[in-house]
Amino acid sequence: MFHTRYTHQRVLRELQSSPSLRLVFHVNRPSMQVHGHSDFEVLVQPVASGDAVHFNGVVSFTDEAATHTYAMVDGAVYYTLKSADGKSTVTTVDPSSLPSVKGAIEAIAAAKPIDGLDAASQAIACPAESKLLQTTYGGEDFVLCGTKSEASGLNLHAFGSDLSVDIVTSTEPVVIEKPPNAESLPSEIAPTSASTLTVSTNFYDVLVGAASDSVSRVLSSADSHRALVSEASCSCKSTPRPCIFFHGMDFEDDSGLHDESAKYFGDIQKHAPCCTTTKFAYVNTVDYGWNNATLAKKVCNYALEMSSNSDSKSRTIEDTIIVSHSMGNLMLGHAIATSECQLGASSSWVALSGPLKGSMGSDFQLDVCGGGNAAEDAIKAVGSLFGQCPSSLARQVLTYQGGKHSSETLNQQYTAVQKAHEEHVTASMCGSSFSGLLSGDYLNFLAGGSLLPHKSLENDGVVEFQSCIGNLPATKFGGDYTSQYYKAKLNHADMSFHNGDALFDNAKKPVKWFECLL
Repeated sequence: MFHTRYTHQRVLRELQSSPSLRLVFHVNRPSMQVHGHSDFEVLVQPVASGDAVHFNGVVSFTDEAATHTYAMVDGAVYYTLKSADGKSTVTTVDPSSLPSVKGAIEAIAAAKPIDGLDAASQAIACPAESKLLQTTYGGEDFVLCGTKSEASGLNLHAFGSDLSVDIVTSTEPVVIEKPPNAESLPSEIAPTSASTLTVSTNFYDVLVGAASDSVSRVLSSADSHRALVSEASCSCKSTPRPCIFFHGMDFEDDSGLHDESAKYFGDIQKHAPCCTTTKFAYVNTVDYGWNNATLAKKVCNYALEMSSNSDSKSRTIEDTIIVSHSMGNLMLGHAIATSECQLGASSSWVALSGPLKGSMGSDFQLDVCGGGNAAEDAIKAVGSLFGQCPSSLARQVLTYQGGKHSSETLNQQYTAVQKAHEEHVTASMCGSSFSGLLSGDYLNFLAGGSLLPHKSLENDGVVEFQSCIGNLPATKFGGDYTSQYYKAKLNHADMSFHNGDALFDNAKKPVKWFECLL
């Protein structure tokens, strides 16, 4: 082991002159798997110019159907999808959708020494001779340790609740290039630029246990505490109860209660510690609008079936957790507002991306279907998200409250739903970023958020944040998964749980939010 004091410039030189870095990931939560993988490796090429540096990187994942490759080159991110027949397509991705290597290195550099781990922590594998440090990245706490040797170079180990990462310097040079058939970046995506790394003078010394006066000063001045690396999963904090899930629009199946979600809600039942049983209600949300009386009756009947403590005579739903996505919130709110049924005090309503004031996507589709002028790319975005003309009956009554396609009756019905939501909702998740998670839904909602005539840039591609919160104050919502009212950087599809969680961003963890909520 080296016992050398690393100066600021020496740290920079080592980072910048290392031919390559390997980031070896192990994911603890199934909801954070990337294309089905819990273990994967990112190859990184440091590119320096004076004191400024950026990092090119590449990672590939292979599943049954295709190979997915993400390449970050000169601050831009390219996603290559190679299907089993050998055909490849390349699209650009918002760089903010991927974790920043530079940010991670600066987080490591800002780490502070700790006395050890709390007794309730996960076990971590660190060499006995290395000191433990703690830092924060992406809103998550990480415990760090490291080793350095002549043979293997620098090895850093970071342990968090949800994942661990080994950062290994390598003597093997790599060149990571832009895919040959990549198109130019669209206007709504800006590449990140190279910048100067901010690194403290002696963090490597502390990390690898080097002996020096500077290390002693750092250790003696550090706060005395033990870090907690909590378990990756959560347990139920309230009374476990039956759970029923209501989907949103564009579902033609009207077959009632099912044990599986037909992929709509992913495998959320595996992340629902408060659900004693789980049912998914299938109702026709194409030919019936959210304000349809027959649909309201079905919603209530299915919810009343969940618990034997519900009262069918008074139509009161007791001891039941109701989770509703998108139009499902309007359906439930309308049922309550019209006294088709009521929620008892022992029930909980978890609202996901509800368009409580409507959606400008519906207004735009009605304009297009009515022969209005619109840009071709916006029309394509509408087609991919909402289907072709003519608009469905359900879509026609999801127009924006107070807009030109709304009526006085519809406006009043929206107001009644907002009141029911305000009085009865237990928790809510609303999207503020249409880029969201990297998934098969990503491009459609990126187009929807940037091309449709939303009233605010704070939207999930379909529903604006201000529509989703209804009458609730925006200040009630917090930006991480520990918030009961969650202002998430997610698109509309992400909030139905089937795209899982982000690796490093606490504003993009819908599944963990639900698992740890009640």
